[in-house]
Amino acid sequence: MNNLFDEEIRGHHSMRDHLLTVVSDADLAYKLPGHNPTLGELVVEVGDIEGVYTHSFETFTLDWAHRQHPPPAPITIASLQAWVRSAGRRHEQRAKPLHAGRAAHRPD
Repeated sequence: MNNLFDEEIRGHHSMRDHLLTVVSDADLAYKLPGHNPTLGELVVEVGDIEGVYTHSFETFTLDWAHRQHPPPAPITIASLQAWVRSAGRRHEQRAKPLHAGRAAHRPD
């Protein structure tokens, strides 16, 4: 696999995966007072941002409206783990062309 993915993205994925081993479904449902998302909704938002970032490897633009696949419902540890595994496979597939030097040949 290429250095960009290994050095920059895997560490973030490791933190996210660790988070999903130390929290519970009840923790994911927790919401601070006011107009705040639940912890689970925040995890989904981070996953969506990762998707935008890795999609940019193909398009060379950040398309903030891009969503790879719908979030899990209901948001549980098990459903989030499956969701991020699926997203992780997509991220790796999108990063593979960079190994061949595609990023050095950005289209104008």
